[in-house]
Amino acid sequence: MSNRRTIVASLDDPLQDIVRDTPWPLILVSADGQILALSEAMRDLLGADESALVDTQVGLLVREEDRPRLAAALARNAADSPLVRVQIKQAGSEPVEAEIQAIAIDGDPLRRVTLIVYLGSLAHRREQFMLELNRVAPCLLTAQSAEELFAITTQALKKVYLRMAVSPRVPRRMTSCWGSIAPCSGQIFAQ
Repeated sequence: MSNRRTIVASLDDPLQDIVRDTPWPLILVSADGQILALSEAMRDLLGADESALVDTQVGLLVREEDRPRLAAALARNAADSPLVRVQIKQAGSEPVEAEIQAIAIDGDPLRRVTLIVYLGSLAHRREQFMLELNRVAPCLLTAQSAEELFAITTQALKKVYLRMAVSPRVPRRMTSCWGSIAPCSGQIFAQ
């Protein structure tokens, strides 16, 4: 029960908010494979709300025959995990081919892992992304406002299961526990 309590206590962790706001398909899982958070793009891909998926085993998202490979990738708990080919179950439709990369979060005492999901394959995803950008480019030239430009881009990204992350204007000097951001150069300096 104490392990479960540790996981529940971590739910307010900013890492989960980062995963939820990530603009590509991403899943945060515990060391034992329990889903802790999903990005909006991943929820769209699965066709389910986060509340229906959190606390379930990540293996349930893939076909039964793919579960041993996914479990092996999670068990490695390393930052250099290879791509694992699986078929992801989607609500109300056929499974979709994907490659998943399990990346351990360095120094995390809870040994959590992020799963990056590449539809089809990483190479196929890059090709689809470039094709979609080529399709949307002429439309961007006709945009009459920043709002229209944003709307066109957002729609194009949805087709490749990506989202646009927008951040507020960075103040002159923003500090946190991980460093400072120099607004002019965009470089990050360790403190």
